[in-house]
Amino acid sequence: MAKFEQVIERSIFRKVAGFFRNSSKTIAHDAARPPIPGSFVHEAGGTPSTRLFAIYGDRLRITGSGPLVQQYLSDLECLPDSFHNKLLGYFAGHPKGGIDIIDGPVTNLLTDLRGAAPRGWSSGKTWDEVPGALDPSTNRVIIGTEGKHGCVSLALHEAGHAVDAALGRESDSVGFQQLHTLMDTKAPYFTQPGAAGREETFAEGLAAWAKNRHLSPDDRAIAIGDALELRGYKQIQGTAFDNYFLDIQHSLEPRPL
Repeated sequence: MAKFEQVIERSIFRKVAGFFRNSSKTIAHDAARPPIPGSFVHEAGGTPSTRLFAIYGDRLRITGSGPLVQQYLSDLECLPDSFHNKLLGYFAGHPKGGIDIIDGPVTNLLTDLRGAAPRGWSSGKTWDEVPGALDPSTNRVIIGTEGKHGCVSLALHEAGHAVDAALGRESDSVGFQQLHTLMDTKAPYFTQPGAAGREETFAEGLAAWAKNRHLSPDDRAIAIGDALELRGYKQIQGTAFDNYFLDIQHSLEPRPL
């Protein structure tokens, strides 16, 4: 690498590093943490559905069937226990709150959206073609088996929207706004005006982070960069998002006595 490029890379890294959610605290990647009291998804035996039911109880409602449903459940297991706990509290805020995994598109459940145009989608598309959504009016995640999407994981993307809401609209925070402004992506979906672009970036970034938590930090950063279609210095940008979500995870976990 030429000296000039090295200087630029270091400059960009310093700039990105300053936008981490808690930049004053350096947290080791994937540091060992104590188990979360009351969380069983990573400890209980059985299938993904039984492990998730151990956390969510009747807040997890599965009426769909088939291999896609099993994939959704397996993907949801990728979330850290502390995120599941946060979501459970969010879902408890409304009688209908929870995760609904259904057959068909979201309009099989959210019938009032039939014929309506979803934000960020191409002209002519309607909610009848969309497989997943967060209904903020009922604190409910809906994941369907019908419809195309470009998410790294539909289940984790929609859960990401719920995490955003559970954290009090984290995507509107100063730290995430700065990170989003700095982001260099070729995907218009993530640069929609107003809150929309930030919300979709948060949801998809978190989905890629959670699904790839088993990878090394460098590989995970690349995976996040691929999901967000980042250009130039993909690993550096991906590392910024990786650290951001790690900081959220660690902020939700209880500290040892």
